[in-house]
Amino acid sequence: MPEFPSARELLGELVARESHTPKGARALAEFIENFARHWDLGAVTVHPYPPNAEFAEQMPPPVNMTIDINPENTVQPGEMLWYGHYDSIDPKTNYLPGYQGDPYQLTLDRNDPDIAGGLKSADQAAGLTSMLLAAQQLRAHRSSIRHSARCLLVPGEEGQSHGIYAALDPQNNLVSGSRCAISTDIEVGTNINDPPLICIGRPGRVGLRLVVKGKGMHTGNVHKADPMELVSTREALVRLCLKDIIFPQRDEQHFRDLMPPTSAVAKDWRAGDPNAAKQENMSIPHIAIIDVDVINGNPALDPASIIAIIRSAVDETLQRHGIDDPNVVTYLKEPGRRTPFIKPYLEHPDHTWVKTVMKCMQTSSGIKPLVKSGNGTAESGVIAHLAGISTVILPPICEGEHTENERVRLSSIVRNAATLKELALHPAPLTHVDYR
Repeated sequence: MPEFPSARELLGELVARESHTPKGARALAEFIENFARHWDLGAVTVHPYPPNAEFAEQMPPPVNMTIDINPENTVQPGEMLWYGHYDSIDPKTNYLPGYQGDPYQLTLDRNDPDIAGGLKSADQAAGLTSMLLAAQQLRAHRSSIRHSARCLLVPGEEGQSHGIYAALDPQNNLVSGSRCAISTDIEVGTNINDPPLICIGRPGRVGLRLVVKGKGMHTGNVHKADPMELVSTREALVRLCLKDIIFPQRDEQHFRDLMPPTSAVAKDWRAGDPNAAKQENMSIPHIAIIDVDVINGNPALDPASIIAIIRSAVDETLQRHGIDDPNVVTYLKEPGRRTPFIKPYLEHPDHTWVKTVMKCMQTSSGIKPLVKSGNGTAESGVIAHLAGISTVILPPICEGEHTENERVRLSSIVRNAATLKELALHPAPLTHVDYR
């Protein structure tokens, strides 16, 4: 029988498969399912979305997958949840226009063969590879497993996180019974030479659309215009106001020390078509659209309270400039949003689950990881809040996610696999202290 693929070989198999479309994601799920069954990695189950789940109507229908790793090799909830997503971004809309390479070809750095690049090589084929490697390593030690694991693989992370919400649907809750979770997602914005780390929390996110109303200006009437009535002036005032809004923080000291504060950033998410015909008439716009990304560091802030804070600050700014009409700005939810916004979470750095993951990495590799709160929103927050279990992220060492320069360290994939294996064999309880 052929040998089990190396980390590089398995990563290459995952990179080679398109997974940004429903058809591609379903095909990759089938590859992982067949691979896990062929190598007897655990009890494999494919879970169609519950009929009422968001995006269940996609064709082909999306599926979640579980691989249960336990001494009995049977389908059963794991004490630990290992989590990852198998979909990816679309390179056509995320890579620079001049890109000439093959995003589905794993390439090794000519100066460092430990570095491999390609579409989703880091986000999140690296994490999937770590989990599959760990499952293979535990196959010969099933009778010695002290802590069972359920490996949960979902689609849709790059598109409103519908996979994890379907997995937590009350009709078919795939996380029920787990006491702690470890995600193998990336840490956003890292460098390929960064040290190994464990993320103990991530910010949340709320998307909003602000519609600003006012008068359009024809250049022929510029000398008659009141600047404060112009939609362009009002839009500028709102954009400038957003960056100065101060949101309340959590009272807990570790939140203040580790979690970035909540902030609102005006973004232009309207993708323009450079090939579209230019407007030839002289129509004058009377509204401006501002798309806003609120990076939320306080789980006590829900969308309604965030809107109230922004509204108060915007009203005060406009009134300071003589604009008293309360209907100048309309606040809407992010267009097309169907799933809930993800809330932030942060485990206490002294939580026993955090300490256990650290200890198992040190035991298996001799390396003490850096412990920090991560950047960017991650679905680990959905698990922490909706499943109510302690959750950390064990990311690979990588950089360039969502770009043509995405790459990952192969040695970090192997190290994380060894950590997952050590957790399953760990002789002591995984977690027993709750700081929430």
